Amino acid sequence: MGEVERDVEFSKENLNYIYYDKLQSFEDSLKGGNKKIVIFIDDLDRCAPDKVLEILESIKVFLDIEGFVYVFGINPEVVEKAIEMKYKDMGINGEDYLEKIIQIPFKIPDWNKEELNKCLEKMYEDIDSKYKDTFEKYKDIILEVIKKTPRQLKRFINSYICEQEVFKNEKLDLEMHLVLTILKFKWYDFYSKLFDENFRERLGGGVRIIKAREEFKNKKELYEFIEKKKVKRIIAKIVKMKDKELSKYRRAGLSILKITQQMPDVKKITTLLKSGKIKEFNKLKNKFRIIDLSYSNLNGVDLRGIDLININLRRADLTDAHLTDAHLTDAHLNGANLWCVNLIGANLIDTDLIDVVLNNANFSKSIILLKKFVKLKSVENADFKDAIINNEEFVEYLKKKQRKKCS
Repeated sequence: MGEVERDVEFSKENLNYIYYDKLQSFEDSLKGGNKKIVIFIDDLDRCAPDKVLEILESIKVFLDIEGFVYVFGINPEVVEKAIEMKYKDMGINGEDYLEKIIQIPFKIPDWNKEELNKCLEKMYEDIDSKYKDTFEKYKDIILEVIKKTPRQLKRFINSYICEQEVFKNEKLDLEMHLVLTILKFKWYDFYSKLFDENFRERLGGGVRIIKAREEFKNKKELYEFIEKKKVKRIIAKIVKMKDKELSKYRRAGLSILKITQQMPDVKKITTLLKSGKIKEFNKLKNKFRIIDLSYSNLNGVDLRGIDLININLRRADLTDAHLTDAHLTDAHLNGANLWCVNLIGANLIDTDLIDVVLNNANFSKSIILLKKFVKLKSVENADFKDAIINNEEFVEYLKKKQRKKCS
């Protein structure tokens, strides 16, 4: 046994020697020349806070090696918050910490409407004229809604055209399908509800959709989109249609997802989670672009350390669930029940919290970074001690709720 241990120790020392020897040879070969080794590290801000710090600390060791250049693609606000949380007791400022590592900061400017317009026109140069005419007619609306990057525009256009081609025998109305595709990309919750005949009836039908304003009280952008003249006319037609008439549009909306990937079995996934097999779930999640766990019953389930990034948990029941150190970046929790849920140290970046029930939830030491203010359904007795929250309006909203409870 002693010989085996000595061999293992020798192997470790030998590996360390080989690693640093190769690194030194790289550095020696680059000295005096113009060549550089450039290492790109992207999406660092999407890692768990501890992992962010681990990577930064590892990289610091190699920053002084000649000939190596590191390029980080990060959201500095997220990384700075992670640093400050980690070194809270030491009073370290996240911005100062990053400045010592990043020598030349450069912010990539947002795409403006004119630039995106040129991209859009370039994208549909070679497509069928019938699609081109439709895109041209709705160009301003498309650019206003699908407005982030050329990549998103391309995904939107490709999705629309592929669905049209796959379902060409169904003769989908070009404009109606376009409006539905926009809704699918931007407001999936509302899009999916449109295929519920009872929901369409509640909208009032026809141009009387304005009576449905209460349905969208926390969705100003959606309401403004629906009230646009071209869109309003299409929605008025949709709300009058029967399920049978709309079914082809629903099937078209699901077709590309089914073609590009196998859909996960939701029942198997929930069984996996209820069995406490979080590591298996985290591995499985990487195989699918979308996992829909909306309306799932995960009451009391132990989900500590789970990766729920971009997962759809709308209207899910997570009462008494354990979500300590969970990663909920871009997760959709609209209308979910998080009563008495444990979210200590959880990462909630751009998480959809609209109409969520958070009574008695524990957010201690969690990170909550929101792009805009959201209203919760209820938040009585929730604990936000030592939580990092970036949205001041949301903080004031929480304080107001607490004051109201005390009075």
